[in-house]
Amino acid sequence: MNLIILTKEQADNIRGRYGRYSALDPIELPDGMFMLPEDCLKDNDLKDAYKKMEDAVKANGIKELIELSKANEVKAGEYYIDDISLVPEKIEEATSNLIKCIKDSTEIDVNDSKIFLTMYPQAITTKIIK
Repeated sequence: MNLIILTKEQADNIRGRYGRYSALDPIELPDGMFMLPEDCLKDNDLKDAYKKMEDAVKANGIKELIELSKANEVKAGEYYIDDISLVPEKIEEATSNLIKCIKDSTEIDVNDSKIFLTMYPQAITTKIIK
């Protein structure tokens, strides 16, 4: 999944109801930035927010949310989802956390605060992956 990265100001500016059935509520990332799924740019109900989202893409770019279990190494500045138990039939039991890497490493230990910045609990990240 790709993420539109937003500053707090951009997130506050984008947050709200759009179209007939939609709303945008950017999720805060461990580093104080915010995110929306890139797929929001394809939702016709969000067309009134396209300009704001496109401005954020120009300013901050798009980042890939990488499944940690598929990574051989981690890179500083990248966002990962710790998907150790993401099994569709056990989604309620899943332990997934949103993580930002702060130091390149080939040793992947999510509990190492020298490599990873704040992990988010499942309650917050479940809405990202569903």
